Amino acid sequence: MTEDTGVIAFWEGQNLLYATDTINIRFTAAKLQALKDEDAGISEIFYKADTVSFQTYSNGIDAIIAKKLLLEKHKAEMGQSISLWKEYAYLAINPAEHPFIKISEYTEEDWFYIGPFRSRFFLIDLVELISRLLKLPHCEGKTGPCEKYDDGRCRGWCTLIKSEAGKSEEENNEQPYLQKLDALLKEAFVHPDNSLLEMVQNEKQKYEDKLEFIKAELLKPELELLKRYKEWLIFLYKIKSLNYVTDKVSVKNGQLVMFKAEGKEHANPYIEIPYRANETLAINKNMLDEARILYQERV
Repeated sequence: MTEDTGVIAFWEGQNLLYATDTINIRFTAAKLQALKDEDAGISEIFYKADTVSFQTYSNGIDAIIAKKLLLEKHKAEMGQSISLWKEYAYLAINPAEHPFIKISEYTEEDWFYIGPFRSRFFLIDLVELISRLLKLPHCEGKTGPCEKYDDGRCRGWCTLIKSEAGKSEEENNEQPYLQKLDALLKEAFVHPDNSLLEMVQNEKQKYEDKLEFIKAELLKPELELLKRYKEWLIFLYKIKSLNYVTDKVSVKNGQLVMFKAEGKEHANPYIEIPYRANETLAINKNMLDEARILYQERV
C-alpha cells in the first residue's frame, strides 16, 4: 500500500459507503483499521464493504477534488457517520485556572485554545518538554503542589497563584504571579518565534563543540518536536486569512469555495464561523484536514 496522497473509497457493489482524501494513504488506511473495533460506524463499513479502492494523485488539491467529484456522483451511504477527526485535540492554556495547561476535546470554556492537533501524544510530549525547559506547570492531578514542585521541576505556580486567582480585573493588575505565568504561557505556546528552539539548538551545539555527540544526538527529538509545533502554529495563524485563486480552485479564508473539474466549475459552500477571541488560533476539527492541504499547497 502506498504512502502517497490519494482517495480511499469503500464500496458495496456499486454503492459508495464512504470516501476520504488523505495525504498518506497507508497511514489513513491503518487508522481506519485500528478504529474498526472501537467505532461502530467504521466497523459497519468494514462489514458491508466488498471492495476498497485506493487512487493516488500528485498533490493534495487533486485528491480533494477527486473525493468531492466522487461524492457528487455517488451519495456516500455512511459518510456522515464517520469522523476521523473526532479524536483530534486542542491545547488549552489559562493562567488563572488549575491545571493552567491542558489537552481539550472542545473549545467551550474560557481558556485560550490552540489547534486542533491530530495527535494527543504529540501534545503530551510537547507540554512535557516546554514545561521542563521553563519550569512551567504540567499538572497531572486536580490539586497541587505535586512531586514536580518537590523535586524542582516546577516553580509551584499552583501555590503562587492560589491566592490571586478569581479576583477582579482591577485587582489583577496587582497580581504579579498571575501576570508572569500568563506572559510565560503565551511566550511559550502562542508565539512561533519564541527562544525555545534556539535554546535547544544552542545546547546541542555546546555538546557537539565538546565532542559529546551522544548527548547532542539525544536532543534531536526535542528539536524536531519544537520545529513541528512552530510550523503548526504558523499554519494556525495564517489559515483563517488564506485567500488565493488558481486554475483549479478558489480559496476563501482557508476554505475551498470553488473547484474546476471535468470542464466546469463546482461551487463548494463557504461556512461562516463566529470564532471567539480565545479561539484566535483554533479552527473546527472537521475543517482541519482540508485546510491543511489547502495551506500546504501555498507554502
